[in-house]
Amino acid sequence: MTFRTLVVKRIKSSWALMSAVFIGILIATTLAAAAPIYPISLERLGLNLLLETLNRQESNINVLVFNLHPTRERLQKVEQKLSQAISDQIAPIYTTHQRYLMTETYLAELPRRPPGFFSELTPDSFNAYYRTLSEITQHVTFESGRMATNRIGREDSLTEIEAIISAKTARLFDLRIGDTILTSSDTKDPTTISVDIVGIITPTDPKEDYWALHPSLFLDPEPFNTLGPTVDGPDREMFPSVPLFITQKGMVDGLGTAYPTSLINSIWIIRVNKDGFNRWTTSEARTQLDQFEKQLVNLLPGSEVSTALDSTFRKFQHRTFFGKIPLLLMLVIVFITILIYLGIISSYLVQDRLADTALLITRGLGPLRIISLGICEPLLMTLLVIIVAPFGAMALVMLSGLLPYLSDMTNGTFLSADLSPMALIAAIVSGILTITVTACLGLLNTGSTGSGLRAYKLQVGRPVNTLFFQRYYLDIALISIGGVILWELHSQGHLVSRSLLNGFDLNESLLITPVLFLLAITLIFMRLFPILVQFVSGESLFLLNLLATLILSSASATLLITGLIGDRVEWAIPLALVISVWAIYLGTIKTRRKHYLIVGLLIQSGLVYGILLAEPLDSKDLFYLPALSLIGLVPAQLVARLIPFLMNLTPIWLWMGLRQMARNPFQYTGLILMIILATGIGVLATTIGATLERNQEDRIHYQVGADIRVTDLPSTAGRGIYPMKSRYDELPGVQKTTLALREESRAAGVSIQLLAIESRDFSSMSWYRQDFSRIQFNNLMTILSSHRQIERVVIPDSASTIGLWAKIQEFIPGLVVWALIEDGLGSIKSIPMGTPSNDEWTLLSGDLPPSMKGPIHLVSIQISEPGSGTDKTPGQLLIDSIHTKAAGSDKIMLLEDFEGQLRWFPIVTAQLSPERITTTRQESQSGRRSGVFTFTKENHYGIRGFYQSPTGGPVPVVVSNSFAKETFSSKGDIILANISNRFVPMVIREIIDYFPTMDSVGGRFILADLNSLLGHLNIMGHTPISVPNELFIKEAPAAQQAMKTALDSVFKYWGNVQHRESLLASSRLNPMTTAGWNSMVVLVIATVISTVGLGYTSFLVASAKKIHAQLGILLSMGLSERQLIKLVCFEHFTIVATGMTIGTLTGLQMSQLVVSLVSFTETGQEALPPFVLITNWSLMIPIYSALITMFIVTTLIFIRKSSRINRGMLKTELG
Repeated sequence: MTFRTLVVKRIKSSWALMSAVFIGILIATTLAAAAPIYPISLERLGLNLLLETLNRQESNINVLVFNLHPTRERLQKVEQKLSQAISDQIAPIYTTHQRYLMTETYLAELPRRPPGFFSELTPDSFNAYYRTLSEITQHVTFESGRMATNRIGREDSLTEIEAIISAKTARLFDLRIGDTILTSSDTKDPTTISVDIVGIITPTDPKEDYWALHPSLFLDPEPFNTLGPTVDGPDREMFPSVPLFITQKGMVDGLGTAYPTSLINSIWIIRVNKDGFNRWTTSEARTQLDQFEKQLVNLLPGSEVSTALDSTFRKFQHRTFFGKIPLLLMLVIVFITILIYLGIISSYLVQDRLADTALLITRGLGPLRIISLGICEPLLMTLLVIIVAPFGAMALVMLSGLLPYLSDMTNGTFLSADLSPMALIAAIVSGILTITVTACLGLLNTGSTGSGLRAYKLQVGRPVNTLFFQRYYLDIALISIGGVILWELHSQGHLVSRSLLNGFDLNESLLITPVLFLLAITLIFMRLFPILVQFVSGESLFLLNLLATLILSSASATLLITGLIGDRVEWAIPLALVISVWAIYLGTIKTRRKHYLIVGLLIQSGLVYGILLAEPLDSKDLFYLPALSLIGLVPAQLVARLIPFLMNLTPIWLWMGLRQMARNPFQYTGLILMIILATGIGVLATTIGATLERNQEDRIHYQVGADIRVTDLPSTAGRGIYPMKSRYDELPGVQKTTLALREESRAAGVSIQLLAIESRDFSSMSWYRQDFSRIQFNNLMTILSSHRQIERVVIPDSASTIGLWAKIQEFIPGLVVWALIEDGLGSIKSIPMGTPSNDEWTLLSGDLPPSMKGPIHLVSIQISEPGSGTDKTPGQLLIDSIHTKAAGSDKIMLLEDFEGQLRWFPIVTAQLSPERITTTRQESQSGRRSGVFTFTKENHYGIRGFYQSPTGGPVPVVVSNSFAKETFSSKGDIILANISNRFVPMVIREIIDYFPTMDSVGGRFILADLNSLLGHLNIMGHTPISVPNELFIKEAPAAQQAMKTALDSVFKYWGNVQHRESLLASSRLNPMTTAGWNSMVVLVIATVISTVGLGYTSFLVASAKKIHAQLGILLSMGLSERQLIKLVCFEHFTIVATGMTIGTLTGLQMSQLVVSLVSFTETGQEALPPFVLITNWSLMIPIYSALITMFIVTTLIFIRKSSRINRGMLKTELG
């Protein structure tokens, strides 16, 4: 028989197991080949989706060349070099380009003075500049007139050219067809250009690509196209310039000839074909853009390339990098799992061939031939797989585009995929690994039959007591390696670290950490499983001895450590008792006499009781857990002694099942290992997918805080905060709004981020997660607005003046008393009232502005002292009878007489501000009391005074845990914050971990109520007031489109709008995040189910003869078929249940580990809010169902086989 014939016969004889090995190699190699293909395909899909969202301005490439001489030769040369760079670097994405030429500003004399400008501006007070825009006539409509021609007229120092202007320019400067504008470079230069206006234009389609962002950027005057929507007329503080459009010939031959030394700037706007990026990855696209810029700078020194594409691609590249990590992690986990599966199946194959291999050795087949047989079969399969796998991987990636998670992005078509060289390399490397696993395992097992049939029969007759990797402590070595990698991971914190060039590096070695963790738990279980089964079956007390050793050792160690650290003498007594328990236990465990056993247990119980008396239980004590374990030691011994007795009472099928598993626990090793891996990885995949998807949504919720968040609100958006709020409340689609103030400030000596919100409204519109704080969100918001209610000082509507009586202790020259008032719109005014005297009580008063809207409140009384020095004069001011009067009336309306409870607080001007406001009976203008304001040299912008605190004291605030830890603050502490250069006292009411929109990882934050805080900030005149700069909006149901239209209109020129639903929709359409992860989860589940199914089938095939023989023996011993069925069900149910339970628990623990590895954002920062571990148990149903189905099918197969077994055939089966 030839060697080739022998190989073929061996493959045919074990075709089922060989098929399982082949499928395993195929799956592993296909996954390895898909590893480089799938992320690149997702990246290209994501890039295409990103490009579709870019507007015209963001997708254009702008080339700027400055200070060109306006000559035909120079412009042509620049154009040629630009075309060369485009052709060399960005030809695949190039569509067309337009040229935009601009001159410097010239003095201009208009035909008439436009209305609406300062009367001082005469017609010759204006400026003008010339522009040329290529192909302009194809994109504009002439309201009147025609296009400027190339006609150039010259007469002495006068040059005549034609120009066109935009309709807005004509309207603003009152220009008409036929008007002439005279321009010159200098008043002393006699050279003049006369410009005839021959046409007035408007853009035909303002939205077409030709106009980039907006036509006004090209056609309209610069001072006007940057104004906000609330400004109706021109900016009268600027000297406006008139844009004049002329032909390129007019600019070159007219302007260039008239002013030979003039310079122009040129902008080439390159329009990009977005579909051209399909042939590039993001890295390749960035490289081509970078090469284009470098080549252009070399060809045209001083030129610049401006485009939003590079920054967009850079951000996308970062997102892609971090989005790939979970995908790569799952691929590595599944790949290593397949290798483990191959090892298990190969071991089944080797066991199935032990008899054949022993027979070949007995008949003289040498070791080299045996080794060749072991290598040849996997080598042939691997070579075939390496050829097929890359194409299978490409097909698998393409089919993933039809999955529900990606179909919305691919429009239900295949995902684009290319067969890259990296896929071939990955397939080859995977093939080498699979050959190594299968061949080495075969060679190791071949050694057991090295002596032929005699050794084989001895091995069959004696069950294996120790597995190969346990015999040589390979499992301990693997666990140790896993521990080192876990330590490195713990010290590093993440899979990713920043590189020296501010990039990101991935530590690939840490990708195997989750599998090592799962494998380590499995190997530990394989060590403990025989011990556990032998204990449960009553055959061994080793497990009890092990637990007792651990309990007594830990108790002794903790008592010793506690005594040495605490310098206590009492520890010696409980330690001696623990040692006594140990000695009595050793004597009790060896005895077989009941009387000695009972006495030993009683003595141990007494000793344990003595230990607890000497060392009482304390949950904070180091001895607490060992003490609890000691309490359970005696009951554990009782249970161990009762197990043999209970085993005699169990049914025969249960007794024999436990004995069988106890005496040969390793026959199910491979099967349990596969079930643990399958269940654990299934839980891991579904948990990672659900957790990442949830965190992606939570991050958006956390970032926005409500349905809509608008940042960077301008301070001029309204007169006071109430008109601002009412304006936003009236927008279509708005259900509720709340204003906010966000500032970088300092408090308690550290920098903080302050957020002041309208807490009463914010609680009903904000997103919040309960793990952010220890109290409910509504209660948290109530804390901010809960304070002593102070009745504000209301100024009657009929009042026209406000006054008070004052007397100063020592006269201060130039000292002026002011009253600060606030109207119903939130507008604040300072009212000067005069200078007090030190000789007698002086009546000071001031007029109230008639324009202020009621109700009007008195905010503060303050003093100002002239001079530029920082230190002012200290002193004491007596104040009495703050009052108002109506116009034409002498009747006094009293506001404050200082007779009752004092409701005023000094304005804090320094961290140790000693100002005080009190009352006195010693002197008053009227009544029994007057107010006494004692002030020092400390001041704020020269101002000191007292105000009515809206909170009746410090502002109630909520601080972050990071702030509390750094400043050693706790609830109830009073701190001083510096906000907008104003000192505000605050009292800490609650400490929380996280709050929407606030960064508690990279910084510290403080929350306050907006109205309360503004009542402490806006209390001084002659200083900038603080106004809200953020807006939160709650959207009305089914009003998204109306809301979007309103937001686009109002916040077109200012304000940064973040719409939660839009961001969520965008994240769901990102193939590198939710869609890509969920698609990978589907792949993992399919792989797990297929591998565990093949593994279970291989187990049945490999152990069929042996199990059939065992069943036949049991039948011959008198077991009924019903008992046999129960025995088979018990064994396999124990295997499946044990594997599923350990796999599920281990998978959950492994998920926590993996989530900690990927808990960062696309910028490499720690994710906010923190990840919440979520397992999608609905996706685990297929895995659990597959395992349960396999259990049922296996049981039915064995039942059917057992019913066919003929007791007379036992000899044949055993032979």
